[in-house]
Amino acid sequence: MTGPGQPRRSRTVPSPATREFLIAELAALPLPDIAEPLKPPWRSADVDGEPRVGRVKLLGRGELAYCQLGSFALLAELLPSPAVVFAESIRRWHDGSAVTLGERNAVVVLLCDRLRALGAAHVDIVLPGRSVY
Repeated sequence: MTGPGQPRRSRTVPSPATREFLIAELAALPLPDIAEPLKPPWRSADVDGEPRVGRVKLLGRGELAYCQLGSFALLAELLPSPAVVFAESIRRWHDGSAVTLGERNAVVVLLCDRLRALGAAHVDIVLPGRSVY
């Protein structure tokens, strides 16, 4: 909560300190081996006709999500309260390779499934070059 004379922080964009904290939190997460048996956080996803497994973990207050699809991982931006997924934030995997359109769609589906599991009636998806409002 801000008081008089204090700057207001945007609710939609995490501060640089928060982002650094979330990245450190992500680095501390153990990445499971794909050969492990599938557990409840894993879901199947279809990427260009090829089945893969993936998982989503919301970080911090839920403004960033750790998404893992197969052996690739990335951070995506979203708003959990109004259930909005920013598809344009899904650009590069952890190794720097570009995300294909099929992979982006699979990650968006995983994020939407996670938000629905948290109780969202519907999820808005913001496409690149579009605005929520």
